Amino acid sequence: MRYDWETQIEKIYPPVTSQAIGAIEREMGVSLPEDYRSFLLVANGGIFFGSPQFRYWTSASDGSRNVEVAHLRIICGLDPRNEDLEIRSLRCSQEWYGFNEEVPPKYVAIGHPHHHAVICISTAGDDAGAVYIWEPAELGVPGDFPEEYLYRIAGSFHEFLESLESRQE
Repeated sequence: MRYDWETQIEKIYPPVTSQAIGAIEREMGVSLPEDYRSFLLVANGGIFFGSPQFRYWTSASDGSRNVEVAHLRIICGLDPRNEDLEIRSLRCSQEWYGFNEEVPPKYVAIGHPHHHAVICISTAGDDAGAVYIWEPAELGVPGDFPEEYLYRIAGSFHEFLESLESRQE
């Protein structure tokens, strides 16, 4: 059953402006995809009630593909106080689990499904705008990015939100 995120999100920060988004983009050295920028202007991040689920595919060692299910907790927003003391903040999220040191700079951490995983969005290249889950088995050496821990969820942020389903018990 489709999850209606617009009615099931606890907004965590006050509205943000295009100028504030531009400032964080300059600070991070990226251009955020337009649909994620639009989300920030409307919702500016949030905690999702009921932990909606989403699906993604992984590859097994024998070459087969497995469907995995994860539950979304948070999509990050911009903390207007610039305190960034919490994981719900986009800037703080980049530093969570050493994300800045582990993952190429074209990926921006934008959310959290569960412990030791990060939702990220590509900001450059052929996959710009695509949404991924990064699930390292364990954190490695800074600069070491084993791509086998990066799994594509959706081709765009909008597609990701549309793919959310109400949690099945």
